[in-house]
Amino acid sequence: PTAEGARITSGMDPSATVGATAVAKQGGSVVIRRRGPDVVVPNASQPSIDRGLLAYVDVNGIKVIRWADGTEVARVTGAVSHPSLSWPLLAFRRDTSRTSRLVLRNLKTGSARRITKVKRSHDLGRPSLRRPRLAWHLTTRRVSRIYYMKLPRRPRVLIQSKVSLVRDPALTDKRLLWTTTRSGRAYLRVRHLRTPERRWRVAQD
Repeated sequence: PTAEGARITSGMDPSATVGATAVAKQGGSVVIRRRGPDVVVPNASQPSIDRGLLAYVDVNGIKVIRWADGTEVARVTGAVSHPSLSWPLLAFRRDTSRTSRLVLRNLKTGSARRITKVKRSHDLGRPSLRRPRLAWHLTTRRVSRIYYMKLPRRPRVLIQSKVSLVRDPALTDKRLLWTTTRSGRAYLRVRHLRTPERRWRVAQD
């Protein structure tokens, strides 16, 4: 989604909120573009911006700051990555040598919930959190799926393919966007979250 009033800029892992866009730059920094001077956060990657807060990955794990002045708000240490912030909730991935886990943490209370656990050899994608909704992809050798859950309910498969790669879901308040890749071509798809279940199945291969 495009942030109203934010300038578009080149970079990786874009994340948008009202009035600002955050991207990762080669060389190891995050740049926030807004009305006014850019804000540069050094030694940072994988940004997720939520209004005045920014979550990103550094050498110690995931850090959440007030991006206007750099004040630290929260931190998750260890082998964690791929944050998605919708305050006070933070979704992220925690990896071991054998497994990857998708975790949802309440940064106010400190409580945490493991959403899923898969083999490290599987492709567990970056989550997209738009409270109270969470989406992510999981690709194995046999199938590619996009999962969706409306908290605190259990997750369900929205899209599944044994032919195409369905990846990188992104939630807005009303829609789900994702990419479908097949035969070397990638397409951006979008559906309204109120789309009937039978219409989601049409998107499967």
